[in-house]
Amino acid sequence: MSVSSGRWEVAADPGVNAAFAHKPPVRTKVADDETKTVNFTFASAGNTVSGSVRNAKYTVVSSLFGWVYARTDDTGFNVVADGPLSNGEYTLRLPDSSDGYKIGVWIGPESGYSMSAEINAVDSDTLVTGSTTAYVGAELSGGTTATGRDITVSANDSVISGTFLDSDGNAVTGIDGDVFAVKGGAQGGSWVGTFVDSTTGQYVLTLSADAKVTATDGTVSGGTTFDLGYFLRVGSDSTYSPRPTSRTIVTAYSGETVTHNITLGSLGGSISGTVQLPSSDGSITEQVFVWVNRVVAAGSDTKP
Repeated sequence: MSVSSGRWEVAADPGVNAAFAHKPPVRTKVADDETKTVNFTFASAGNTVSGSVRNAKYTVVSSLFGWVYARTDDTGFNVVADGPLSNGEYTLRLPDSSDGYKIGVWIGPESGYSMSAEINAVDSDTLVTGSTTAYVGAELSGGTTATGRDITVSANDSVISGTFLDSDGNAVTGIDGDVFAVKGGAQGGSWVGTFVDSTTGQYVLTLSADAKVTATDGTVSGGTTFDLGYFLRVGSDSTYSPRPTSRTIVTAYSGETVTHNITLGSLGGSISGTVQLPSSDGSITEQVFVWVNRVVAAGSDTKP
């Protein structure tokens, strides 16, 4: 393919349910009148996993529009295969793996459902520590065919809503962005997102949660915890932080609305400097992008 000089990210996609697994893109730099070769080595996807998406009554949700994925069973989120639902059913072709895979489904917020939890592509005979029903994933290899690997979805019947506020408690309007909630804050947990209403500064997340349990002494338990986050598209001259400055946990309850307002942090400092090459390497002749990322200190939920 013909390109102009500069840095490029090259991707090779074998397509949905191809006989080969996905590979991450490769970055390369091309000079004027230069030809670069970027090769990809694909692993054979000789194993087949299929199943359905079912509701709490174990009925196939045939009208649900969604996209099923398989990811590596580790702390990353490396998707190795994905494909659409068809009448509530899916089939994925996967390469061999000694650790197995986690399978889940991406669903739009307008669907009325949320994924209950990811499943293993194949279960082992070993229970997850502390569980009496969940099993550790098993190796997938040798042309395995696993059927009936069903993913459960739950109806969205609870709400987390609120308003973006400034430090004086006033609604912040004129901002665009997304608000999202991840069940339990866990990797691969159920994810729900929505938009910020720029005219009011309000947001409404509709999701699935467990019921509230109230003891005779008034103690409340039950419900489902979500990590609440957001990303705002703000200008470079904005004084508002586009991301949260600390972890936010909200508990939602089935059939109820929980109000959680978000007070935006202000950017009171600045970082500046000059990007230089070693003196022997000459001067910078191309565009350079600089960005910062707030990091969490070890053992803390609060960003410094």
